Amino acid sequence: MKKFLIFLFIMSGFLVNSWAQASFFWGPQLEPNLSNRRLIAFSNISQEQIDQLEEREIGKPSLSAGVFAGWRKDKIGIRFGANYMETGYRTVKELIPPTEPDAANASERRLIFQNQNIEIPVEIQFLQELDRKNKFFFAMGSGVYFNLNNRTKTILYSGEKTDSRVEQADNSLFQSFNYSFRAGVGWETQLSENVSLVIEPTFKIWMQGILKDNELNRNLYSMGLRVAVQFLTEYEYIYD
Repeated sequence: MKKFLIFLFIMSGFLVNSWAQASFFWGPQLEPNLSNRRLIAFSNISQEQIDQLEEREIGKPSLSAGVFAGWRKDKIGIRFGANYMETGYRTVKELIPPTEPDAANASERRLIFQNQNIEIPVEIQFLQELDRKNKFFFAMGSGVYFNLNNRTKTILYSGEKTDSRVEQADNSLFQSFNYSFRAGVGWETQLSENVSLVIEPTFKIWMQGILKDNELNRNLYSMGLRVAVQFLTEYEYIYD
């Protein structure tokens, strides 16, 4: 996967510098998604414990938002981005054991594990023109992630009443850097001569666990819908 990431950056530099004429595009993007985790368990974790965690931990609504820019020519393009990403996973709503302090104020609770990151994606696009105003494309690439903050939100349920608290996690336990494989298929339609709307279902999975050395770890993945407004500029690249 690391070799694939290096290949993408080399390819992007080659494409940008090899095109005498190309289209430059940029714009804002928003990607609501459902994030989840894949359990990484080593030999000292029993199968019973693994099964319990698989039943207890589920996905959660998450969000990525930022800006992008890229170049395209004919049926191929390269896209870069910079996003703020809030992601993670959560537990099912579960009964609180009577011996725990939270039992005095509620009967059930849910834990939400939140990870905040800066995401730098890079993708190669393959485009097919459907008609004068519409294009279909397939995108494949990678991305790097820089961890900013991690916290746990506890939601307490007492009948119809809810309460919550947020606790800061120990950031030193988390990987400060990660990378992913990402892919998507999308539709682009022109709103005007130089402005288009992009809608792209996406999938991405982190290639390393979110924690540092740990016998029980998780790597994140997400399925979402990227929505972008794209501004297109035709230009001629002039060599020095």
